[in-house]
Amino acid sequence: MTYKVFANGNPLQASEINLNLMQQAIAVFTDATAREAAIAVPVNGQFAYLTGTSNLTKYTGAAWEDAISVSPTITTEGDLIVGDSGGNGSRLPIGTAGTALQSDGTTAEWSAISVSENWEQLATGSLTSGSTLQLTGFASKNKYYIALKEVTFTSQGVSLNVKINNASANYSMIYSGFQARPTYSKSVVRHGITTDLIKLAVSGLTHDVVYGNVFISGGKSGGQKFIQFHGVSQPADYTEANHGMGVYDSTSAISTLEIITTGTFSSGTYVLYGTD
Repeated sequence: MTYKVFANGNPLQASEINLNLMQQAIAVFTDATAREAAIAVPVNGQFAYLTGTSNLTKYTGAAWEDAISVSPTITTEGDLIVGDSGGNGSRLPIGTAGTALQSDGTTAEWSAISVSENWEQLATGSLTSGSTLQLTGFASKNKYYIALKEVTFTSQGVSLNVKINNASANYSMIYSGFQARPTYSKSVVRHGITTDLIKLAVSGLTHDVVYGNVFISGGKSGGQKFIQFHGVSQPADYTEANHGMGVYDSTSAISTLEIITTGTFSSGTYVLYGTD
């Protein structure tokens, strides 16, 4: 029995039947030479698999090309393809050991993982004379901590304060204070607001011993710097404490810190720490 295959009412020759079947399937060849010998007249959208190179190819209407391609080329295990500013793919090499993939706001990048803060000592010294100690020349940090110990003065009723960038404005600080005496008195509980400096403590008598510390975060930012502070004075028979928090609002990064008093330092030590 003989069968004929028709297309559009016309009988097809054997070669035409084979070609139509190949167009509807993925033909398999050893290499491109074998493919082109078998498919003399390829059509647009036709696929062929080459076993010699494990490539799936397609005919575009003009030439045979790889049907699946990776651009740019992956050269190393762990490489990634990311979009560039032109909307094209670009190769991002694998990062070094211990780094993590992060965004810098524009593109992806490999960055070191920060698991802990590394505080370093930036300055230390004594408070032995004068009313102002200016600390400069330290590397710009994001966080600062000033510790003041056993500060005394040559006169009574003076205050111990800190300023940022020698500025006497743009502070919004709220504080509370109290005195711990043998007998409690409501009159020694107080609170207040300062806008010109960071107010740590007040020395009631000559040679009262004052301690204080200031923590500042956002030192590199172009906006508000968050501040926490504590100060304690120790006269002979009671303890007076000041605690507060607030912000210093400035577009400038911190470059100068000042320890100042309304009187004159007699003694004391300071240490300035910083971390990124």
